[in-house]
Amino acid sequence: MEVLEREIWRIAVENLDYPEQHAWAALAGARVNTQGWRRARAMLQGERTKELRRRFLLTCVQRNRNSQLRLKALTEIADLRDAEAFDDAIEIVGSWSRDDKRAGTKTLLQALVDKRIGRRDQAQAWVWRLASYTRELHEEYAVQRWPETKRLLGLLVNSSGRAHGRNARRLVHAARKQDRRLAVALLAASISHTPEGEEVLRGARMRMARKPSAIARELLRNFPKGGKRRRKRNNRKRKGEKGGDKAAKGTTNGSEPEAIEENGELEEHGQGAELDTSSEAEVDLAGPEGDTLSSGDDDDEVSSVVDPVGDA
Repeated sequence: MEVLEREIWRIAVENLDYPEQHAWAALAGARVNTQGWRRARAMLQGERTKELRRRFLLTCVQRNRNSQLRLKALTEIADLRDAEAFDDAIEIVGSWSRDDKRAGTKTLLQALVDKRIGRRDQAQAWVWRLASYTRELHEEYAVQRWPETKRLLGLLVNSSGRAHGRNARRLVHAARKQDRRLAVALLAASISHTPEGEEVLRGARMRMARKPSAIARELLRNFPKGGKRRRKRNNRKRKGEKGGDKAAKGTTNGSEPEAIEENGELEEHGQGAELDTSSEAEVDLAGPEGDTLSSGDDDDEVSSVVDPVGDA
């Protein structure tokens, strides 16, 4: 075991005994990083039964610290189309933290949309298990879409005995009248704590999930979309607007000196343009013929202009 830990990426896996190969696959799944992911996959390519690859991926999902690699391992488990491995992955995702659980649930639901994994009854059960991991998202959508949802869910949760079963049937009856997305969200947000209520909800869910991929697609629509990229783009736009405002202010404040400095060049080119000044005194003192100030002694002439105006 010490040799495996020390020489984990230098060992020829095919030359190890079968128990040692499984030990290597578990150790590699727990320790692999982003740079070594391709190497680990290449070392497992020659294996025909895919047992080592399955052990490697499940251990990565369960024990690896890199969240991105865990999601990548979930995607590859779905590519195996192994029902048992997929069921184990769903069980492991249920033990993750809130944010990681959402990301893992989204990955597995997308796999059920894109691929056919296991039998139909298995896929139906998987869809609703994954929906229970993100119940608050579906409840939030249902409440926003239909305010009556809050009252029905409250009656279901706060009742007991026969009343609980009646409230479960009432919620199912109300869900049938809604469109598929809202009905799926209502059933996904429902929680039952009696056998009768659980039986009612399970029957409604199984009838609706005749096509598990369609239910998975509706559940995915309730997940928040990429808001980080939008925020970054908005921040860039705001920064650009602020920079533009500052530049506009700078040009506005410095427009008069630039006009005075460029006035000499205007005279040299023979354009004879008049200065736009801010005070009437300067316009009067420019002379009736429209003579402008020379760029060499702006300060002296401006000071001589302001003094007579002050005396006047």
